Amino acid sequence: MVLAPGRAQDASFAAFDHCRSHAELADLESYHRLLDAYLWLSLKFPANFVQPEVAATFQTTSAAYISDALATLPPPTRRGRAVPARTVTMGTAQRPVSDRQIAKRTATRRQRRRNKEEGVFFD
Repeated sequence: MVLAPGRAQDASFAAFDHCRSHAELADLESYHRLLDAYLWLSLKFPANFVQPEVAATFQTTSAAYISDALATLPPPTRRGRAVPARTVTMGTAQRPVSDRQIAKRTATRRQRRRNKEEGVFFD
């Protein structure tokens, strides 16, 4: 099948008809986004991207496969830290903070408080 002039592509869905893992689902979603880009490019450059109808059919089919995979696959397991990271609000943004940073800030605040009580005006 030729979706663009000069280069034939195998556009079969044989690998996607049954997603058995979240990695395969991610591949299918990437393929769906690629078809979306193809359809957009076919509007901009109709002479180069010559079969938007076929791409639209493939995109509809891939959307059905994605929907089926989301219905049948179990929820993804969480990797990494079991405890959610602490965040610090700075203005309107939040950023993760480590326990070491929190301990350092606490020690610095204590030291400043002691210095203020003792009349020391430098850090």
